[in-house]
Amino acid sequence: VEIGTFLGYSAIATAMRFKSARARMLCVEYEARHAEVARWALAYAGLDDRVRVLTAAGSEAVGDARAFVESVKGVGTTEGADVLFLDHAKERYLPDLKLYEDAGVVRRGTIVVADNVVYPGAPGYLEYVDSSAGRYDTHLLEAMFEYEQVWKGEE
Repeated sequence: VEIGTFLGYSAIATAMRFKSARARMLCVEYEARHAEVARWALAYAGLDDRVRVLTAAGSEAVGDARAFVESVKGVGTTEGADVLFLDHAKERYLPDLKLYEDAGVVRRGTIVVADNVVYPGAPGYLEYVDSSAGRYDTHLLEAMFEYEQVWKGEE
Protein backbone atom coordinates (compact mmCIF):
# COMPACT_ATOMS: atom_id res chain seq x y z
CA VAL A 1 0.00 0.00 0.00
CA GLU A 2 1.41 3.36 -1.03
CA ILE A 3 0.02 6.67 0.21
CA GLY A 4 1.13 9.58 -1.94
CA THR A 5 1.53 8.11 -5.40
CA PHE A 6 2.00 11.41 -7.23
CA LEU A 7 2.59 10.39 -10.87
CA GLY A 8 3.22 6.69 -10.26
CA TYR A 9 7.01 6.54 -10.59
CA SER A 10 7.63 4.67 -7.33
CA ALA A 11 4.66 2.39 -7.99
CA ILE A 12 6.11 1.41 -11.36
CA ALA A 13 9.58 0.90 -9.88
CA THR A 14 8.10 -1.27 -7.13
CA ALA A 15 5.70 -3.32 -9.26
CA MET A 16 8.39 -4.09 -11.84
CA ARG A 17 10.28 -5.86 -9.05
CA PHE A 18 7.40 -8.00 -7.75
CA LYS A 19 8.72 -11.51 -7.22
CA SER A 20 5.32 -13.20 -7.00
CA ALA A 21 2.73 -13.32 -9.77
CA ARG A 22 0.13 -12.82 -7.02
CA ALA A 23 1.67 -9.56 -5.75
CA ARG A 24 -0.62 -6.55 -5.93
CA MET A 25 -0.31 -2.90 -4.94
CA LEU A 26 -2.81 -0.23 -3.92
CA CYS A 27 -1.76 3.37 -4.48
CA VAL A 28 -3.60 6.26 -2.86
CA GLU A 29 -3.29 9.73 -4.38
CA TYR A 30 -5.21 12.79 -3.19
CA GLU A 31 -4.90 14.89 -6.37
CA ALA A 32 -7.20 13.56 -9.11
CA ARG A 33 -4.96 14.84 -11.93
CA HIS A 34 -1.93 13.12 -10.45
CA ALA A 35 -3.88 9.89 -9.96
CA GLU A 36 -4.98 9.96 -13.60
CA VAL A 37 -1.39 10.38 -14.81
CA ALA A 38 -0.30 7.54 -12.51
CA ARG A 39 -3.02 5.28 -13.97
CA TRP A 40 -1.88 6.15 -17.49
CA ALA A 41 1.80 5.52 -16.65
CA LEU A 42 1.00 2.18 -15.01
CA ALA A 43 -1.04 1.12 -18.04
CA TYR A 44 1.77 2.20 -20.37
CA ALA A 45 4.19 0.11 -18.30
CA GLY A 46 1.80 -2.87 -18.51
CA LEU A 47 1.24 -2.92 -14.75
CA ASP A 48 -2.36 -1.71 -14.47
CA ASP A 49 -3.55 -5.27 -13.81
CA ARG A 50 -1.32 -5.45 -10.70
CA VAL A 51 -1.51 -1.90 -9.35
CA ARG A 52 -4.73 -0.06 -8.47
CA VAL A 53 -4.76 3.72 -8.04
CA LEU A 54 -7.38 5.17 -5.71
CA THR A 55 -8.12 8.91 -5.70
CA ALA A 56 -8.52 9.84 -2.03
CA ALA A 57 -6.73 11.23 0.98
CA GLY A 58 -4.76 8.61 2.88
CA SER A 59 -7.01 9.07 5.91
CA GLU A 60 -10.10 8.41 3.74
CA ALA A 61 -8.70 5.23 2.18
CA VAL A 62 -8.24 3.10 5.31
CA GLY A 63 -11.30 0.94 4.64
CA ASP A 64 -10.31 0.52 0.99
CA ALA A 65 -6.81 -0.49 2.05
CA ARG A 66 -8.13 -3.10 4.51
CA ALA A 67 -10.48 -4.49 1.85
CA PHE A 68 -7.57 -4.57 -0.60
CA VAL A 69 -5.39 -6.55 1.83
CA GLU A 70 -8.25 -9.03 2.33
CA SER A 71 -8.76 -9.34 -1.44
CA VAL A 72 -5.11 -10.32 -1.83
CA LYS A 73 -4.62 -12.41 1.33
CA GLY A 74 -8.13 -13.72 1.95
CA VAL A 75 -11.20 -12.42 3.76
CA GLY A 76 -10.75 -12.49 7.52
CA THR A 77 -6.99 -12.66 7.28
CA THR A 78 -5.04 -11.80 10.40
CA GLU A 79 -2.19 -10.49 8.25
CA GLY A 80 -1.59 -6.88 7.36
CA ALA A 81 -0.12 -5.41 4.22
CA ASP A 82 3.41 -6.52 3.45
CA VAL A 83 4.52 -2.90 3.02
CA LEU A 84 3.08 0.54 3.78
CA PHE A 85 4.94 3.31 1.92
CA LEU A 86 4.26 6.84 3.19
CA ASP A 87 5.15 9.55 0.68
CA HIS A 88 2.37 12.10 1.07
CA ALA A 89 1.85 15.14 3.33
CA LYS A 90 4.55 14.74 5.98
CA GLU A 91 2.30 16.10 8.76
CA ARG A 92 -0.09 13.19 8.00
CA TYR A 93 2.49 10.41 8.44
CA LEU A 94 1.82 9.82 12.14
CA PRO A 95 -1.98 10.21 12.17
CA ASP A 96 -2.34 8.07 9.05
CA LEU A 97 0.04 5.39 10.36
CA LYS A 98 -2.10 5.14 13.51
CA LEU A 99 -5.29 4.87 11.42
CA TYR A 100 -3.77 2.06 9.36
CA GLU A 101 -2.58 0.30 12.52
CA ASP A 102 -6.07 0.52 14.04
CA ALA A 103 -7.62 -0.87 10.84
CA GLY A 104 -5.25 -3.83 10.79
CA VAL A 105 -3.54 -2.77 7.57
CA VAL A 106 -0.29 -2.37 9.53
CA ARG A 107 0.39 -5.33 11.79
CA ARG A 108 3.40 -7.21 13.12
CA GLY A 109 5.51 -8.01 10.08
CA THR A 110 4.40 -5.06 7.98
CA ILE A 111 7.35 -3.04 6.71
CA VAL A 112 6.66 0.69 6.99
CA VAL A 113 8.72 2.95 4.74
CA ALA A 114 8.46 6.72 5.06
CA ASP A 115 10.16 9.14 2.68
CA ASN A 116 11.63 12.53 3.60
CA VAL A 117 11.29 12.11 7.37
CA VAL A 118 14.36 14.26 8.08
CA TYR A 119 13.82 16.92 5.42
CA PRO A 120 11.29 18.40 5.07
CA GLY A 121 10.67 16.27 8.12
CA ALA A 122 8.14 14.31 10.14
CA PRO A 123 9.42 14.60 13.73
CA GLY A 124 6.26 13.25 15.39
CA TYR A 125 6.34 10.19 13.16
CA LEU A 126 10.04 9.59 13.89
CA GLU A 127 9.51 9.87 17.63
CA TYR A 128 6.58 7.45 17.50
CA VAL A 129 8.35 4.72 15.53
CA ASP A 130 11.49 5.10 17.67
CA SER A 131 9.64 4.88 20.99
CA SER A 132 6.62 2.66 20.34
CA ALA A 133 7.59 -0.03 22.89
CA GLY A 134 9.37 -2.31 20.46
CA ARG A 135 6.60 -2.29 17.88
CA TYR A 136 8.97 -0.99 15.23
CA ASP A 137 12.57 -1.84 14.42
CA THR A 138 13.54 1.55 12.99
CA HIS A 139 16.33 2.22 10.52
CA LEU A 140 17.06 5.68 9.17
CA LEU A 141 18.61 5.41 5.71
CA GLU A 142 20.26 8.34 4.00
CA ALA A 143 19.34 8.76 0.35
CA MET A 144 20.12 11.36 -2.26
CA PHE A 145 17.56 14.13 -2.23
CA GLU A 146 15.74 14.47 -5.56
CA TYR A 147 16.87 18.03 -6.19
CA GLU A 148 20.32 17.86 -4.61
CA GLN A 149 22.21 18.14 -7.91
CA VAL A 150 20.19 21.16 -9.00
CA TRP A 151 20.90 22.90 -5.70
CA LYS A 152 24.60 22.15 -6.01
CA GLY A 153 24.65 23.42 -9.62
CA GLU A 154 25.51 19.99 -11.06
CA GLU A 155 22.68 19.71 -13.56
